[in-house]
Amino acid sequence: MSEGASPFLQLLKLAKAPARRAELLRQLADMYVASSARLNAGARAEFDAILSALIESAGPEERRAAADAPPALMRRLAEDAVEIAAPVLLHSRALDRPTLHRLARDGEEARRMLIARREDCSGRLGALLAERGGEETLIALAQNQRARLDGAAMDVMTARTRQYARLHEPMIARLDLPPL
Repeated sequence: MSEGASPFLQLLKLAKAPARRAELLRQLADMYVASSARLNAGARAEFDAILSALIESAGPEERRAAADAPPALMRRLAEDAVEIAAPVLLHSRALDRPTLHRLARDGEEARRMLIARREDCSGRLGALLAERGGEETLIALAQNQRARLDGAAMDVMTARTRQYARLHEPMIARLDLPPL
């Protein structure tokens, strides 16, 4: 931000220019991280609401820019209410593997289902989701052709098709389904 003008006035200018929303999102995230220790619960909630609204209404370009937001903020948002966490869980590259694995292992089904839809769902993460996920998570994982599933994950998901009839079709459509 430039010297002289109030940071809030500069943010207001960015908010009025839709083409600069990515910059607004980045600056708000930086501002939040820099001052979060001094904020009361109400101010933190307001920051969360603003950042969540910006991420939710962001287009693909802004979401890519949001992926560069500070990892601590993204981890915090990933553990917020599912409505707030959804865009972070689906798109943020700032979430590290330990956070994703912990949320896949210990999180609720809605959070697992969102993680299963990530483009960068690794083999270990896919196996964890297959093992812990319910029907919606398994369907999302099977539909995600970019998710890497190892043999153990495939075995678990194939076995779960007996339990969840809706899982059968997306499993058959997987390009990496073993022949047997």
